[in-house]
Amino acid sequence: MRQTYVDKNSRGITTLTALLLIAVLCFCGLFIAQMYIHHVNDVKMTFDRNQVSNAIKAAKVQYMEDGFGDDVTYYFDAVNSRMLDWDQISQIEGYGRSDRKHNADAETGAKGIPNLGGKNGAQFLAISVEDNGEKVYARWQGHRLTAYDYTIMTASEKKRLNTEQLDQIRSDEKKDSVSDSVQDGKVY
Repeated sequence: MRQTYVDKNSRGITTLTALLLIAVLCFCGLFIAQMYIHHVNDVKMTFDRNQVSNAIKAAKVQYMEDGFGDDVTYYFDAVNSRMLDWDQISQIEGYGRSDRKHNADAETGAKGIPNLGGKNGAQFLAISVEDNGEKVYARWQGHRLTAYDYTIMTASEKKRLNTEQLDQIRSDEKKDSVSDSVQDGKVY
């Protein structure tokens, strides 16, 4: 009859092998998760780029249909593929998907932040057509204008702001200056 010999170190080798396998699986899992997140961000960016392209084309067509008048800003309703005026923007549902980090240098083709995050964070496109249709500028904005929106507007667009729009910007500036003066619950 043959006896089997069990090495005292075999348990240690088995444990080491199991830990090594777990480490390799964790590394693979992290790599796959990172690639998936990168893919999701690419899909969002591609969607936003397509929306910018569609909005610019629609704005040029609308400008021609309007008869090449003065400089004008249109607001793109992506759901219905149409350009709207300022007084109709309440009909627009936000559609921007990329966040601030992924559009820092206007990678979508438009300045601004496509999606601020949160429930109502999705923005829509404002398209400014200037110089008889020769220049077209795109930027992301929400239903209320902010001080940030003002900083990314063209000079011509700033001149065309109406009282309601200027009031929204001033209101946001005041809110920002109050939040800047409050830190850690203390007013400075």
